Amino acid sequence: MPKVIDQVARRAQLARKAMEVIAVKGVQRATLREIADAAQVSVGILQHNFRTRDALLLAAFETAVSRVEQSVNSFAGTTKEAIKEFAIDALPLDRERQTEWKVMVAFRAEALSSSSLAREQRSRWRKFRQLFKSAIEAGISTGNISKNVDSEKASYAILAAIDGTAMLSLFLNKDWNRAEQSSSLEAMIDRALSR
Repeated sequence: MPKVIDQVARRAQLARKAMEVIAVKGVQRATLREIADAAQVSVGILQHNFRTRDALLLAAFETAVSRVEQSVNSFAGTTKEAIKEFAIDALPLDRERQTEWKVMVAFRAEALSSSSLAREQRSRWRKFRQLFKSAIEAGISTGNISKNVDSEKASYAILAAIDGTAMLSLFLNKDWNRAEQSSSLEAMIDRALSR
């Protein structure tokens, strides 16, 4: 009797391996052969599970952002502290999140020359920004955040603070420890939410 393969689990495993290769090599240099080798499968198995290289790469990107997406979808905070905690959790402060961020950054670079990837990036940024805007507005309505805060400007400021801190973290993580990264991000969020 032939071995039964869980196709959903197989695709997830292959996407995770593709993500790991992309984090090291970048999108352009992540070949099907290297991804297959990392997953310990043949290129044929990759092609059977993903019709095109782009489909595999997109699955890798989806894998990279899935943890953040889950957090976004379950976030219900309305205080400065909850927003800061959520933002800090998004930073690449451990190996898994560093890999996720490296893949997200690699895909951002690709999105600069791909209208479909650019659309995907804009959609995700808008969703993430809307999360903060809604949390700020809820915080204002409950009195947890000052009514003088402009939720539109503050949501962009928080998004920029997370992104900037994450980028610096990827490149300066040996010079800038986790506590300093968290502290810097908290200070930027405090400024955004205290106008």
